Amino acid sequence: MWGGYTGPGIKTVIPCEAQAKITMRLVPGQDPDKAALAVRHQLEAQCQPSVTLVFSEISGGSPAFSLASGHPLLAAAAAVVERTTGRRPIPTRGGGTLPITSIFKEMLGLDTLAFGFAMPDEDAHAPNEFFRISSLHDELRAWPLLLAELARYKPGDFRKSA
Repeated sequence: MWGGYTGPGIKTVIPCEAQAKITMRLVPGQDPDKAALAVRHQLEAQCQPSVTLVFSEISGGSPAFSLASGHPLLAAAAAVVERTTGRRPIPTRGGGTLPITSIFKEMLGLDTLAFGFAMPDEDAHAPNEFFRISSLHDELRAWPLLLAELARYKPGDFRKSA
């Protein structure tokens, strides 16, 4: 959000306009266009009569993607993480959006696994993000193990979990 004078130094003028950029993280099954419309209607309902709202919408948001808890991709990844780290992973849901995952599911009927060793304190996509070189080495060891683990499954195992 921003409004009024945004340059260096102090200004005591009351701004005549303010702006905000809003993005949303959706849950599986939530329609991006309907969610955007709901937010727009809520903002309009709260707006005072003397205030004008102007929207510049960018459509084409990506629906959320999620794997079922018993999915073979998750089971294989958990086995590899436990084998490489010696600890059983704790399942969590991340808020990241990879639009290609929903496209693969919708157009090809394929599920997707995002598999890596980035740690929560590395602040992905933040101005101060970093990535440990040790994590890269861990990933390079784990990827062949993941492929070997996935080879234990039959193609039908993946269709049953969808």
